[in-house]
Amino acid sequence: MLRILAVLGLLLAATPAAAAPAAAKRVFILNSYRPGVEWADGQLRGIQSQLDSTAFEVQTWVDYLDAARNPRFAAEFRARYRNQYAHQHFDLIIATDDDALQLLHSDAALFPGTPVVFGGVSDRSFLTSLPRGRFAGVIEVFAELTMIELALKIHPRTSRICLVADGTPLSRYFVDSLKRRAASATWALEILDSQKLTFDEIVLQLRNRSPHDLVFLARLGRDSTGAYLSPAVHYSQIAAASPVPVYGLASAIGQGLLGGTANTGTNHGRHIGKIALQILGGARPASVPFVEDAENVLLFDARQMARFGVSDYRLPPGTEVFFQNDSLLERYQAWIFLAVAFAALQMFIIGGLAINMQQRGKAKRALLSFNAQLEARNQQLAAAAETKKRFVANMSHELRTPMNAVIGMSDLLLETPLDPRQREFAETVRNSAYGLLGIVNDVLELSRAEAGHIRVETSPFAPQPLFHELVRFLTPSVTAGVTIHTSVHSAVPPFLVTDSHRVRQVLLNFLFNAIKFTPSGKIELSVTPDGDGQFRFAVTDTGIGIALSQLEHVFDRFYQVDDSTRRQYGGSGLGLAISREIVHALGGQIGTESVLGLGSTFWFRIPAAALDHAPPAPAAPAPPPIGLRVLVVEDNIVNLRVVTLLLQKLGCSVQTAPGGAEAVSTLRNASFEIVFMDVQMPGMDGLEATRQIRRLEGEGHHTPIIALTAGVSTEDRSLCLEAGMDDHLAKPISRDQLSQVLSRYAPKSAS
Repeated sequence: MLRILAVLGLLLAATPAAAAPAAAKRVFILNSYRPGVEWADGQLRGIQSQLDSTAFEVQTWVDYLDAARNPRFAAEFRARYRNQYAHQHFDLIIATDDDALQLLHSDAALFPGTPVVFGGVSDRSFLTSLPRGRFAGVIEVFAELTMIELALKIHPRTSRICLVADGTPLSRYFVDSLKRRAASATWALEILDSQKLTFDEIVLQLRNRSPHDLVFLARLGRDSTGAYLSPAVHYSQIAAASPVPVYGLASAIGQGLLGGTANTGTNHGRHIGKIALQILGGARPASVPFVEDAENVLLFDARQMARFGVSDYRLPPGTEVFFQNDSLLERYQAWIFLAVAFAALQMFIIGGLAINMQQRGKAKRALLSFNAQLEARNQQLAAAAETKKRFVANMSHELRTPMNAVIGMSDLLLETPLDPRQREFAETVRNSAYGLLGIVNDVLELSRAEAGHIRVETSPFAPQPLFHELVRFLTPSVTAGVTIHTSVHSAVPPFLVTDSHRVRQVLLNFLFNAIKFTPSGKIELSVTPDGDGQFRFAVTDTGIGIALSQLEHVFDRFYQVDDSTRRQYGGSGLGLAISREIVHALGGQIGTESVLGLGSTFWFRIPAAALDHAPPAPAAPAPPPIGLRVLVVEDNIVNLRVVTLLLQKLGCSVQTAPGGAEAVSTLRNASFEIVFMDVQMPGMDGLEATRQIRRLEGEGHHTPIIALTAGVSTEDRSLCLEAGMDDHLAKPISRDQLSQVLSRYAPKSAS
């Protein structure tokens, strides 16, 4: 017994005690600006998103200097420090922008010895004096020369650039950069120092610009009287007074500037937060190199573009244009007005010719000139539309390729033995990928709709089974306490002939919105006759409703009632806009009625033929034969693996080739019953490989070649078929799709 007790004592002594919970890390953030400044608020969001992602607890304190408006910010913060912070311990100080960093560096009594991470700092000369043993951070890199060169390309006759700046480090940086550029330029550089002029004097000088001048604003802190120059007030006054375009080097888009460059505060804050986590994790500041953040975005104001005749097609890809009109009618109303004016001018000219033949030559020249201008504008609009179309197609392609791997691998993973937690994770990955795919499809659908390319394919369908299918599909998404009911009027025939896929798509959009915005109560899906061969489909809910002032905008692109709606309920804002285009393509009308707080009804009315009897059901496809010899040609290793595994699951014997040339070589020496061919590949692409394979085939021999591509447009499919391919599968690809293709194209003799 004593021996047993002794052994138990030794075991207890060897068992480690439970570790005490780690103390929370304390971080103090000193912000150079004030609450409500978008750049500063974005920085804080980005920093906090990183601090929240760590395993240990982080507590943050934030203080604002409001340095731009308050000349006594340093003295006032020192007083706050003595009263509030001097006796507190902080593990890290974060200083955002130049003023906060310079204050901490110049006064050693502030947070002595505590490591400092900085961000939003552009004064590189100052950074060389920082003691690396205590300071680490992010340097803000501007794209002022990119903005200058773009502006000169847009305005090629520029003879002088006027730069308005103050004496801050950021302005000095811009002044030095433009002086270096001007040394080898054909244009002259003029600098207006806002600290040596009153604001009225600045406006007066800018009002008298010559037609070939450009104005650039660096930063306007205070004028010679000490008055604070606010971007929200004074920038717009400068832009209104200037007869020439005004650009920003530290952008203030929305305040009258034609264009500018900017880095988002949130993105910059994430960089700061990542370095902060390194220091909190035990890294010494001296071991953490300074990071340069140069992720600038070009921003333009559509209203100022219209004022100075700058077209979208002159802007590089990736440029963000703000304040564009939503509808094509609004966007091109000026050109519609010109067309009407042109018609009126023609009538005037014709009348003038009848009255005075001597004016015929002059009127003819004016008419030809006007026609040429309209033709040039039409070509510009066509080029802009083509550029947009190419961008949307490229975006879709680049997203579909990795989504094919994510969806395919997650589907394969879900077919393996998983515990409930692992299955939940895998299903989340797959469902999120399908959600992203839905957004990509919505963008493509809207692009097709704007171009008038929505395809309508009519076929009979039964409303009641369709409604039941939609309810079964959406029931898992419905909040507890909400019920979905269906109602098919007795006068609705058993079968309707229209595009059932499009009807389902619109009803899904309506139902998704009803589910999102109905916390309790019921949702009703109904269809009723509406006279003259028309039928009215509707989704009615008892949700939060929509204010009367917002109803006219609900079918606009990207529209949400307000930002809080987007944050709480999510969504891309495209579903209802696409629904409107689909209903119009079906020859119908769409609308909504709503009462705030009581609920909404979204409806559409379309023509449809009636059938009393079910059409013959198509024969179910036979399962694909086992042991088919298949060649898969794909340059992306992950996607190659996904397609190979899916085909092997279907019983195929699979051989692979990494490119078009290798595929041609393989088919010279071996035969296959089906070839799956990627289209976009380096070297020889899938189209050229298919052409060469067809030339190699002897008379009477034809190997089915199926395109596997992220290109989903009608043009993409046509190119594949013209090259000699037999069919076209768009990524992401499912096992069911592969099974159907194998059944369709497998040789009849295969077993």
